[in-house]
Formats: sequence, structure tokens, C-alpha cells
Amino acid sequence: EIDSMVQIGSTCISVFFTFYLVFRLSFFSDAITSSGYKQISEEKEEIERISKYDFLTGLLNRRSIERTLRYELKELREKSSDANLVVMLGDIDNFKKINDTYGHDWGDKVLKEIARALQDTFRENDHICRWGGEEFLVILPEVKTEDVKKVETRLGTRIAQVKLPDKSSVTMTFGLVLCANGVITDIDTVINKADKKLYEGKKNGKDRIEYAILKKGHLDYGNA
Repeated sequence: EIDSMVQIGSTCISVFFTFYLVFRLSFFSDAITSSGYKQISEEKEEIERISKYDFLTGLLNRRSIERTLRYELKELREKSSDANLVVMLGDIDNFKKINDTYGHDWGDKVLKEIARALQDTFRENDHICRWGGEEFLVILPEVKTEDVKKVETRLGTRIAQVKLPDKSSVTMTFGLVLCANGVITDIDTVINKADKKLYEGKKNGKDRIEYAILKKGHLDYGNA
């Protein structure tokens, strides 16, 4: 009887440890799986971030802003409102000279400081992107016509605070397209108009904003 009881006890202990081992292995398996899922999730977020944002400035990249502009043009066409959509394409003046004179590290610093200046100038619901090289694109939804000049003044003041080693201010030239409410247009038309006005601004002396107004049925040009 004693041997039988010992055998039963030994069997119970063996079963207990077997269940315990299975439980522990299951726990570690869940922990490893959870850790794996977390790593995959973090990697996915990083890939999404890289796909949407410019690595140097942290601003939206070109692909992201193009999707946004298409959406905003659709909203402008379909909404009944007095507000307009403003699209600005800007280029840092004499950027090649900045790189040649002070080095590419300084060039990168200027790009980052300009990005910060743009973020400081515009509203939270505005969209700012590094379009490429030293070019930046800004989309301003729901803008009243009388507020455009205020934006121009605020922008010029803030950009002038970005200084070079010789204490001179960095300047930018912009092509601005004001799309009036209800206008039917597309992304290529708007970007081409902004690019054309930017080129005119460079030709007319830089450090300025040249603009076009897209209205229903006709196109008005102007400069600031």
C-alpha cells in the first residue's frame, strides 16, 4: 500500500510539473508573440512615417501633400462657402550660394529653420511640405481674401528671422495661387500656375510673392 501511495504521489507530482511546464511555456510563448507583434507594429508605424514625412525637416513629403491637395480641391468645388483655398510654392533664394559659401551642413540647417518658420507662421490645419530640394509647398484651406495679405506680412517677418553666419537674413520667393470657392480646377493646373508665378518672382528680383487668382470662368494675375 505504501508503494502504491508513493507511486500515486509521484504520478501526481509528475502531472503537476507537466502542467506547470506547459503553463510556463505557454506564458513565454505569449510574451514572445506579444513582443513580436509590438515590434511589427512599431516597424509598421516607422514605415508609414517615412512614407509620409520628409526625413530632414519632419514636414510632409511631396506624395502626401499631393493627396491632400486633391482632396482640398474637391472640397472647394463641392462646398458652399465664401472661403478660398490658397496654394503657395516657395523657394529659398540663393540656396546654392549658401551651400557653396557655408557648406552643406549649414544648408541643411537653413532648410530645417525655414521648415520651423513655416510651421510658426501657418495655422494647425494648414498643410506644409518639403516639395523637393529647397522648395516648399503650403496649402491653406478656408482662407478669406482679406486675410491673404496678413499671411504674406507674417510670413516675411518670420522668414527674416532665419539668419546666416554673416547675420544676413535668408529670403524666399513664392508663387501663390488663390483658388476662389467653387472654382473647378485640378492639381496640375494649380501647381503649374504656382510654379510659373514663382519663376516670375525670381526674375523680378526675388524675396517676394507673385500670385494668380483662379476664379470661375476666368483667371486674374497679380503680384505682391
